[in-house]
Amino acid sequence: MLLELGIIAAVNLSGLLLVMFFDCLRVKYAGLSPLRFIRKYSRAMAHVFSTTSSSVSLPENMKAADSMGIPNRIYSLTLPLGVVFSKNGSILYRSLTALLVALLFGIDVTFADVIAAVFTASVITLATPGVPGGAYIAFSALLAALNVPVQSMAYIISIDAVMDIFIAVVNSFGAMVTTLAFSKSDGVLDMEKWNS
Repeated sequence: MLLELGIIAAVNLSGLLLVMFFDCLRVKYAGLSPLRFIRKYSRAMAHVFSTTSSSVSLPENMKAADSMGIPNRIYSLTLPLGVVFSKNGSILYRSLTALLVALLFGIDVTFADVIAAVFTASVITLATPGVPGGAYIAFSALLAALNVPVQSMAYIISIDAVMDIFIAVVNSFGAMVTTLAFSKSDGVLDMEKWNS
């Protein structure tokens, strides 16, 4: 069981890192340095990591956005919206974990099941509160949609607390990247603050 949990965690962490990599490419595509972004965002990212909540870390994210040169009128709208709607990490984790657990229980997973899992995870994630452990109800519905036995929740509960830390970071990271890219493309990013 520990090996199976390790595989589930490793696959999810790889996927979450891949999402962050693509977010860094979005920063690069906007004409900005991803390394500078990570340096300027590192303090807020550490706050998200320690609280495991993008909702609780919203004030820290706003301070980070201000230090990057993003105008208040932009980040005061996009970051709160990002807490609710920017849940790439959550969607990836829930759908991928549900599919991996289904495979562990010997359930055949078709391409249609993969699409259904991603769609269901997307819809359910929007209704899930941004607090630690808020995903259990979403997982129950997702597993039921895949005809996975309820006992499979033991797998999820055992790794969810650790994975939730990384999911919150990926979700907040994506919201900040979107805010930064939007400010740059709109021509309102304060480049003096960005370069300082």
